[in-house]
Amino acid sequence: MKKLVSLLLSALLVLLLCPAIAEEEPITVGFSVVTQEFPFHVKMYNGVKDACEANGYEFIYADANQNADKQISDCEDLMAKGADVMIIATYYGDALISIYEDCQMAGIPVIMLSSSGVPSDTSLYLTNIGVDNYTAGYYGGVYAAEYIQENKGLTEIDLCMFKAATDVGAARVEGFQAGLEESGMTVNLLNIFDGSSREDFMASCEDALVAYDNIDLIYGYSAQAGLGSYDAVVAAQRDEVLIIGTDAEDEEIELIDAGTQYIASVMQQPYEMGEFAVQCATDYFAGETLESYYAYSTGVYCIDGPVIYEENADAE
Repeated sequence: MKKLVSLLLSALLVLLLCPAIAEEEPITVGFSVVTQEFPFHVKMYNGVKDACEANGYEFIYADANQNADKQISDCEDLMAKGADVMIIATYYGDALISIYEDCQMAGIPVIMLSSSGVPSDTSLYLTNIGVDNYTAGYYGGVYAAEYIQENKGLTEIDLCMFKAATDVGAARVEGFQAGLEESGMTVNLLNIFDGSSREDFMASCEDALVAYDNIDLIYGYSAQAGLGSYDAVVAAQRDEVLIIGTDAEDEEIELIDAGTQYIASVMQQPYEMGEFAVQCATDYFAGETLESYYAYSTGVYCIDGPVIYEENADAE
């Protein structure tokens, strides 16, 4: 009996001295998102948050409101609050080098999520998750060529494109034109306009409609670019101009389903990418080796519904 009591007391002493053995602390996931102004990033936020809740993880986040300096301070704050892993969705990857370096020194893995300016030094982050922007644009061009050939009987078109002045914008419009041309279309590229908001793109499209008597097709690298262009085209009563956007946001889907001249939108899957980022964190802490890059599935939403051109088994 004395021996049993002694063993029990010893076990109790171990638990008191080492509380982590009795109950492991949950992983704390820090999520720094560049903005929540757009539905794309709201869906991504929900994907990360829901996956954290499903796994019993602590979830802390900050919205940078499209400000690089704020995103730097946000990341510093999330680290100070005890983030075990950082998920970063940014337009300003090049400006965050000090954050990646600080995380590396602190032993905090960084997961890049649908970001621009991902560092070339892959040792600074655990993995990078996102749609390949050239490929996304390319499949939009492939669909546009098929649609125009079948419904308009054209093999040559006049094209305007609207994008942000970023590597993401450049890759998407380059891919879009390549998809058109490699699908048998002759493309007369009238102009490429830069912007950052729906209002910017609407104003640029108004200028384009005045400058060019004939525009067969407009490609918007984002929902804001596509919808801003649509606003201008409708106001100008230019029913002949077809529009393809990006992100397949709810407003775009409503216009596509209604059979308007907004014929399609290149799809991304922000909610699912958010979930997958948390899964990558789970796998990392379980000792699994991750790829440095996961290209997520992409496709086009059109009148017939989603058309997936590329499936990534690793991201399912």
